[in-house]
This record gives sequence, structure tokens and C-alpha cells, in this order.
Amino acid sequence: MHPLLIVLICIGGFFALLALLILFGSAKVRISYRTKPRVVVSVLGIPFTVLSDKEPEGAKTDLSRCRNPQRVLRRELKRQKRLAAKAEKKRQKAALKAAEKAKRKKEKKAQAAKVPSPNLKENLDMILALLKRLYRVTRGKIGIHVKRLSVSVGTDDAAKTAILYGVAVSGIASIIEFIERSFTHVKHKKGDMQVGVDYTSGKTRAEIDIICSIRFFRALGIGIKMLFAWRRERAKALRRARERKIRQIREQQSQTAS
Repeated sequence: MHPLLIVLICIGGFFALLALLILFGSAKVRISYRTKPRVVVSVLGIPFTVLSDKEPEGAKTDLSRCRNPQRVLRRELKRQKRLAAKAEKKRQKAALKAAEKAKRKKEKKAQAAKVPSPNLKENLDMILALLKRLYRVTRGKIGIHVKRLSVSVGTDDAAKTAILYGVAVSGIASIIEFIERSFTHVKHKKGDMQVGVDYTSGKTRAEIDIICSIRFFRALGIGIKMLFAWRRERAKALRRARERKIRQIREQQSQTAS
């Protein structure tokens, strides 16, 4: 077989695999809570831990089998020097980044003095329009799977526990019903969502494990749509700001003329 044909087959196979991943792959966000919250984002099967529930472990040195304490001490001093040098490098990098950010902010202020920027109301209108657009393009396209939602209500007072239990049951049921009616179907099995009451523990506990998923090609489409929507709404906000500035200038000129 000709080497060029082999290269073309390899390239075609790569693009075919990439197309299959885009069409049938998915992006997932898994939110879990037992004692601490944990958030894992998975894109095409590759997980990225955004928020970990593990405690950071400090450096440990096992001295039980140490035959040369001086060597261990020198090694530890070298490690401390490396950590100090790394921290100093990180500090210098952060200072340089802060200086560049301050310079960009100063340039942005100087540019904003020439071009009117949207005020609070115009920015809020833009954000509200973008949220409405995001709701329309994601409605029914994001899957929600509740693998575990268990809440055990408990306080020191029995009457307060009963009231809090009723609030928890009605609140969770209302949220699930609103999501299913207005946004998307919530997948769960019988027994996955439970709210209990414990009059003896004296504290409220919760176990949560929820997965939100979307097809990768749909996520790309939503991202492109939201990018165009942001550019459109930003242009509207800037146009309103210019019109407001023109009205202010005309009002000032009319006041000085009178």
C-alpha cells in the first residue's frame, strides 16, 4: 500500500473519530455533597475537578526508618528553598499581572471617557435579555439526573423540626415541579429523592449527587448563539448609552441658551 494512502486513511480516520465524538459525546457537570461540596466537569469523557472535597495533605517525612538524619535535614532544607523560590516567583508574577491589569483598567477608563459606557439600568437590561435568551436556547436540551437527594431534618426543638421538615418537603417538591414544567425532565428512580426527619440527632444532614449533561454539539451551538446574542445586546446597550449622552448634551445646551 502506498504511504500517501496510509497517511490519508489515518487523517480521515482521525476526523471521523472527531466527528463521532462531537455528535455523540457529551459534557457533564456532577455536583455532589456529603460533608463538603464537590464539582466535577467532564468534557468528552475527560474529567476536570473544579471543586474538590478532599483535605489538602501537608508534607510528611517518615523518620522511623531514617539512618542519616543529617541527609534528611539537608533534603528538607533544599525542599524549603525550592518552595520559597517558587512562592517568590509566583508573587512576582502576580505583581506583574496586577500592574498590567491596572494599566489596562486605566486605558479602559480613558477610552470610556471618550465613548459613553452603559449605565447600571442598561447593563441590567442587557443581562436580563441574555438570561432570557439562554433560557430559550437551553430549554429541553439539558438533562438532569438526580442519583441521590437525601435530606434528614433535625434540630434541638421538636416543633421547629416539624416546621422545617414541612418547609423542606414543599420547597424541594416545588423546585422539581417547576424545573420539569418549565425547563426539562428530571430523571430519577424511586427512592432516589427522600426527605426524612430525625428528632434525636439535633442537626440537619444532606446527601446530594446530581448530574447535568448536554450533547457536545448542542453545547457548541448554544455557545455560538449566546456569543452572537451578547454582541447584539452589547451593541444595543452602547447605542442607548450614546443616545442618552446626546440627550444630556442637548439638555445642557438648551439650559445654557435659556
